[in-house]
Amino acid sequence: MNRTDRYQWLGMLAIFVVLGGPLIWLVTRPATPTDPPVELVTGADGVARATGRVEDAESASSFRERQPVQWFGDTPAGKARVAFGDVLVVLPDAAKQVRGSFLPARDQGQVGSCVSFGTATAIEHLMLVQIARGDMADYHDLAQEVIYGGSRVEIGGGRIRGDGSVGAWAAQFVQKFGVVTRDKHGKYDLLTYSESRCREWGRTGVPDDLEPLAKESPVKGITGIRNAEEAKTALVQGYPIAVCSDQGFASTRDKDGFARASGSWAHCMAVLGYRDAPRKGFLICNSWGPTWISGPKGSIDIPDGCFWCEYSTFDRMCKQNDTWAFSDAVGFPAKDPFFIVVPRRRDVAAAQFPEPDWMMAP
Repeated sequence: MNRTDRYQWLGMLAIFVVLGGPLIWLVTRPATPTDPPVELVTGADGVARATGRVEDAESASSFRERQPVQWFGDTPAGKARVAFGDVLVVLPDAAKQVRGSFLPARDQGQVGSCVSFGTATAIEHLMLVQIARGDMADYHDLAQEVIYGGSRVEIGGGRIRGDGSVGAWAAQFVQKFGVVTRDKHGKYDLLTYSESRCREWGRTGVPDDLEPLAKESPVKGITGIRNAEEAKTALVQGYPIAVCSDQGFASTRDKDGFARASGSWAHCMAVLGYRDAPRKGFLICNSWGPTWISGPKGSIDIPDGCFWCEYSTFDRMCKQNDTWAFSDAVGFPAKDPFFIVVPRRRDVAAAQFPEPDWMMAP
């Protein structure tokens, strides 16, 4: 090989190193879940807000398989033979008992961080139920930015290019790493939610000096919900849920407070209640603020931004297999995960009595 040929060969090699390396990475990098552009949905108040759930069935299945019990129906609480009767469970009423009012409606804005909001809202209500039961001493709001960044980077490895995350990744993060309260932590002022910080940590992950703080407060008890009946059994015993699905809803409630199933949202929301009468359905708490939905709440007081979902619709949502029940928020402290709590029946008329609405006497 003469000198000219050698230089040409070296030049081609340099071009391959510069351009070929990224190409090889694109071809050989780990499988990435589908991450289409995050949808913006305009609510009744005319404001557009983001969804952000990315589907990854393999991650959800793998996370379930690593749990002591994959499905809530197979836990001791799920197997409990209890006579439910006609029940009304409104877990946000535990907030009324603990702090005198419902938690304010959360708003994720235009960041596709719904899985962090649905997960955080479920865990916040888990803490309130535990306080109401006497299992925990104090309540703290949670920082959704930590769950969002941790789910995408610490768990997901930064594989999603745009906004959004996977429900199972958020559940895995709060179990493996934990949660951080919405307070000032050294140089980090997390007293208010920040869209810019949420998006930044979604790119870079949770700051290293916050990870030890999160690990002081993991959520140890997490299990899958595969159908509406399991969800009912979990909620009646005080276990909140985060549901991830592609089901959308209208932005108006009917006379009973139910929202009609409409359209498709790649979205995650918290599930905080169940009712048998006069219509069977589940109480869903969205993360789009208090005014995204309009219309009456029905005869039952529910938080702003929430709505009731038909039983059959919610059953379909659960069958997409990215729905999680939460128990045993530790570091606060709490009792054993998924312990059996025999529900006490209530009906709408019983709401006048000064007992916790999430678990009323017969």
